[in-house]
Amino acid sequence: MSTGHGRRGERRIFVLNDSGNVTASFALPAPYRKVELPAVVVNGMLVAKLVHPDDTSDDDERIGGFDLSTGKLCWERRPGGLSVQTLLPHRGRLLALHAFGGKVTALDARDGRVIARRRLRGSGAGLLRVAGDRFTVIGRSGSDYPVRVFHWR
Repeated sequence: MSTGHGRRGERRIFVLNDSGNVTASFALPAPYRKVELPAVVVNGMLVAKLVHPDDTSDDDERIGGFDLSTGKLCWERRPGGLSVQTLLPHRGRLLALHAFGGKVTALDARDGRVIARRRLRGSGAGLLRVAGDRFTVIGRSGSDYPVRVFHWR
């Protein structure tokens, strides 16, 4: 993200490809102050954490989907009291691992609709990785659950 010069400078989002070339650029809509990582591109949508001026805690956290062809913010959703630790594209869907590793949510990236939810045993999330119909939650150092593998039902 970049901000133009002066108090009225426009906040813009730039999407880069693997070579570092800009593939999309669009204005961040009001009232959002910025986008934060994690961010991912799925099915022509940029999905990222959104920072709203009224957000004061994880309960207020939002993620949103921007159409890369128009730059329009098409949807936003509040994950529900738990901040999102990881966003990951998988089979045309978006997987969101919530902080502390207690839940994974599968979303349709085009409209933000929840497709499935899965509660997880244990805690201590850091990273989410997927292969086929199995996914792995890799805990941070010192976690009671350093690696957990689950079968998506």
